[in-house]
Amino acid sequence: LYLFEGFRYECFYFPNLRVLDLTNNRLGLEGMLYLTSMIHNNNCPQLEEHHLLVEIELGFSLGNQIKDEGLLKLVYEIKYSFLPHLKTLYLSNNKLHDRSVLQLAAAIADRKIAPAAELTLAVVIESSLNAGNKLSNTAIQSLVSLLYASLQSTKVPALKSVILEKSDFFNTQ
Repeated sequence: LYLFEGFRYECFYFPNLRVLDLTNNRLGLEGMLYLTSMIHNNNCPQLEEHHLLVEIELGFSLGNQIKDEGLLKLVYEIKYSFLPHLKTLYLSNNKLHDRSVLQLAAAIADRKIAPAAELTLAVVIESSLNAGNKLSNTAIQSLVSLLYASLQSTKVPALKSVILEKSDFFNTQ
């Protein structure tokens, strides 16, 4: 990943960065470590709300190679309020499983991101398929329950949509 070549762990920030699109970069664990370090160091409380990162795109088409360990690094940044204004997170066509997605759902439920957030996951339920996120019915049910509870709440919903693309809900062998 050439975007982070020469990256050093110094405090820096991008005051006008609102959308970070890293789709189709074959981003793996090393790239996620760089990304989460950048997010961690980019968290500057003196920035006004309109200068904060609100969208992260890490999927689609060819996707990336993000596995549970990589998403858990991002969940850590979310859990400890380094992305409080994040409204949109695209994680389609990666290699995620229940472990990290359930942790992400818990962070969203705890309102660690912006209200009315949108989460996009392309999901492959058939274990014989090689591409895409592989979530069990339990993880999918957890996301749908979070969405339902969120929309039933009298407060601004924690989550406004969950998009489960390319899913075969009827063939759950």
